[in-house]
Amino acid sequence: MEVGADRIARAAHSALEALEVLRRASCKQLTLASAPSISSVEVIEVYPAATLKANGLPSSGYKDKDGKSIRTQIALGLRGAVAGLDQFVDSNINAFDACLCLAAARDFLLGVCPGPRRDEASDAAKEGWIWVKDRKRK
Repeated sequence: MEVGADRIARAAHSALEALEVLRRASCKQLTLASAPSISSVEVIEVYPAATLKANGLPSSGYKDKDGKSIRTQIALGLRGAVAGLDQFVDSNINAFDACLCLAAARDFLLGVCPGPRRDEASDAAKEGWIWVKDRKRK
């Protein structure tokens, strides 16, 4: 449990540092979106594995050195969502993951990601919300 928490904390800290760099560079507040609509320049939190699961695609093993066949399957499964994803199957896994984040952003913009329930809204406004499409919606 401790090792997992350490990785999550490290990733969150890095993301917040990157977000602060973007805020300074853009002179924008870049607040975390807490509702499934955009009223200004906002940031959304996504997880590639959650996006893959929501699309019925394999969410593990694709980052492995020998995970090319899984990445190819993912690229085929998301070809309507991320044009050219197949070009990144052999690339750095970070580039492939970034493309998966684009698929999640597309889902958010299409309005297929449910937002927090009313009783979760306050926490989501403070802590952020992981935006992932409802698997039932295509």
